Amino acid sequence: MIKYTSLKCPNCGEQETILITEDEYSRLQNGELMQVTLERIPPETRERFISGFCPKCWKNIFSSDEEEDE
Repeated sequence: MIKYTSLKCPNCGEQETILITEDEYSRLQNGELMQVTLERIPPETRERFISGFCPKCWKNIFSSDEEEDE
């Protein structure tokens, strides 16, 4: 297993590290989409590696007022 660490969240600076296989790492390095390669990882964790934003900051920044009213 390989430790795969996200960049720092541009908003709060936190990072996250997950364990992936050597095959998964190789597939990512060869351009395969993270959604395909790491489908076993929760979507909010994958998003962190795609956009850089942690789930908490993503929600605070990108949620609409309508979603907050629900």
